[in-house]
Amino acid sequence: MQLAGSLFLLNFLDAGLTLFWIRHGMAEEANRIMQFFLEGGEGPFLAFKISMGLFAALCFHKWAHLRAAQLGVRIALGVYAVIMAIHVVVGLTAAGVFNHIGI
Repeated sequence: MQLAGSLFLLNFLDAGLTLFWIRHGMAEEANRIMQFFLEGGEGPFLAFKISMGLFAALCFHKWAHLRAAQLGVRIALGVYAVIMAIHVVVGLTAAGVFNHIGI
C-alpha cells in the first residue's frame, strides 16, 4: 500500500505543480491528453488527473501480490521521479538559478 500511496501523492503533487507553472507562464502541459482536459479548465484537468492517479494506485494496491503490479508500480514511480526532476528544473529556472551559474 505504501508504494501505491506514494504514487498517488506524486500524481497529486504533479497536478498542483503543473497548474502552478502554467498559471505563471513557466511551462506548458506536455501530455496531449492532459492538455485536452486543461483546455476545458482546471476543474476537468484536476478531476481527470486525480481520478486516473487514484484508479492506478487502487489497481496497484489491489493486485500488489502479483509481480506485474509490483514491477508496474516501481516503473510508475520511476517515471514520476523524472517528472518531479523536471518540476525542480522548471522551478530553478523560474528562480533564475541557472542565470547565476552561467547555464
